[in-house]
Amino acid sequence: MSMPPKRILHVTNYYPPHAVGSYERQAETLINALEHRGHQVRVLTSTHFTNRYAPQLDRPVFRELPLQPDLKGKAFAFKQLYRLERDHADCLTRHISQFRPEIIVFWGMSGLCTSLVWTAARSGIPMVLAVYDFWMLEHDTHNPWHCWWYGRLPFTANLIRSWMRNRSQGRRILRKYPAGELHKLPLNTMFFCSNPLKSIYRGQDLAPVDAAVLPCCVDRAESLASPNFDRGLRRLLFVGRLNRDKDPLTAIRAVEELRHRGQVDFSLDLYGRGDLAYENFLHDKIRKSQLSGSIVLKTTAGEEEEPRWASYDMLVFTSRYPEPFPLSSLKAMSARVPVVSTLEGGSSDLIRDGENALTFRAGDHRDLADKIIKLADDIDLYEKLTNKAFDLTQTRYSIPVVADGLEIILQRAIEEHAQSTGSGSLQRAFN
Repeated sequence: MSMPPKRILHVTNYYPPHAVGSYERQAETLINALEHRGHQVRVLTSTHFTNRYAPQLDRPVFRELPLQPDLKGKAFAFKQLYRLERDHADCLTRHISQFRPEIIVFWGMSGLCTSLVWTAARSGIPMVLAVYDFWMLEHDTHNPWHCWWYGRLPFTANLIRSWMRNRSQGRRILRKYPAGELHKLPLNTMFFCSNPLKSIYRGQDLAPVDAAVLPCCVDRAESLASPNFDRGLRRLLFVGRLNRDKDPLTAIRAVEELRHRGQVDFSLDLYGRGDLAYENFLHDKIRKSQLSGSIVLKTTAGEEEEPRWASYDMLVFTSRYPEPFPLSSLKAMSARVPVVSTLEGGSSDLIRDGENALTFRAGDHRDLADKIIKLADDIDLYEKLTNKAFDLTQTRYSIPVVADGLEIILQRAIEEHAQSTGSGSLQRAFN
């Protein structure tokens, strides 16, 4: 049975069309599903790129939260950081008063103040934290408010901090806007996008044992791949950020290895973007390897740009770091494009070697080349993997199934909160 319609306040650092990654689009997809089921959702997000033209959206999206400054070795003034914490808390309080949500969902918190979570906790409203990245693990080194109170500061700023710590005003500020103590955040209801990500947080005592795992979802692709076996399965695709963690270099070296073996008709499109220095490094590697006719770096202007999945014969997923969840692999599977992948991070939840994909050792371009040839030369294996992967995307990873799981998580949070605080707590929060 579906969850009764609720008013849901969704707080996130980025929201489409001003997204920086696929996880924000996951939020949009699930919000669409929740609204289709009768829920009323208000989105509170950052001012990121609000100077750009944005099309009118069907739902109320409030872009009012300035992002925290990027540290990059800098020490920011106390007043600047204090105002940011205060303004975030005041903004959330105002939206709680106006919208009267029955539950608050925190989706992406990198760049936002933790005062938002403390303010929500004090409001008496149940809340849920969706974890799709490593923001809590990076908090102590990336959060400017925490670094001002507990990190290394220049001499003058350190004197000011010592003075503040010994004054009642400073202690009151820290009580209202805590700078550390992530273990004390009221986050009994969390969910993770993969079991490996949950395990990483559990290893740092930052997640409850019974935290749910809710995978990413995917809609059925608009067009499905129709491989031309007579021509050969030679069109390779890489999709992702162009950086060392995603490791597109291994994909390039695999094509180079294939050429050394006499397999000269493979092509590779690298679909993504990265910092200019790394993109130039990849261009240089392609040129020096004399692969400019076989490998194309298709730098995208934004996350809304995606490849025509059905135009390719296989996806190579080369990530060598604990990826929270392999969204590009899931999208490829939904288009009947077979996947050759590492098993780092969340990929181990999705990928089953020899059943719905092939796997290779992270960073090993020769192993990747072996698996590409194995798949390209075996039509029966190709069809087996694509069929099983496609069926999986339409069952466990479909939008309705994942939306059902999200409703269960939200309903559980509401019920557990009511049991622990009493049925009158929500009403008191607005009085």
